[in-house]
Amino acid sequence: MFGAASSEAGKYLFDCLTDGRGKLAIGGKLRRELSGSSSFIRWMKVAQLVGRAISVEDRDVDEESNRILEEGRRESNDPHVLALARVSRSRLLFTNDQQLQRDFGNPQIIRRPRGVVYTTRVDKRLTDVHVELLSRDNLCRG
Repeated sequence: MFGAASSEAGKYLFDCLTDGRGKLAIGGKLRRELSGSSSFIRWMKVAQLVGRAISVEDRDVDEESNRILEEGRRESNDPHVLALARVSRSRLLFTNDQQLQRDFGNPQIIRRPRGVVYTTRVDKRLTDVHVELLSRDNLCRG
């Protein structure tokens, strides 16, 4: 989403974050992974200043990630992403990773409300489904 090769649907999501229709939650291992991208770092600094990003304590996300590992219910190798969703109460995830998609939709992992996946795995074009997901206001409680 932060690279030059973003899909049409990825660009739409980025536009929603940039113009204030949504917020990005960041913390824990995901913050450490994305901190290697200079374009992300630049965007994040501005987004935090104008309230378009939610910064979650790394320690809280890391502790929740350990709980998810102990639960052993997940298929994916991304407990840190699931932990960030739990801690921030964000319920919209942009990913094309099928195992992570299944985990995010699993009510034993992401509860009340359940997680919803925004993906470009099947169709990289902007679809009505993408637009509808980003028009919902109940997917981020952060």
